[in-house]
Amino acid sequence: MKTNYIQLPPLPSNMPLKSIEIIWLYARLPQMEQETLRDFIKESLREDGLEEEGKAMWDSNAQVSPEVLEYTNLFRELVVALIVQACEMAALVYREYCTQGKSVEEISKEHKVDEETIRLVAQYYEERNGCR
Repeated sequence: MKTNYIQLPPLPSNMPLKSIEIIWLYARLPQMEQETLRDFIKESLREDGLEEEGKAMWDSNAQVSPEVLEYTNLFRELVVALIVQACEMAALVYREYCTQGKSVEEISKEHKVDEETIRLVAQYYEERNGCR
């Protein structure tokens, strides 16, 4: 008798819940739908973009299972959340580092953010805007 269990690899304890949900949804998809998603993602990442057959997956007339739709919708939400977090980090570093003149270490301690992350954003501003 075949069991219906999935064993996920160990995941970091601070991993965002949306990311864990995406992994879980993908793991539960049937193998054919996993392959379809992988092929679509590979095609999307190609330099020349999607061909017509790849776009069909997102057409309103396409027959896509509810599980795949749930996965893609959740993935979109995750991407939006990551963009929002990146914008918030950029604004924080600009305000604290460029405008108020705080050091990377001060910002890190005050906002409990990894120093390297702040340093990278600060470095970007220094190179692009002449900040500091």
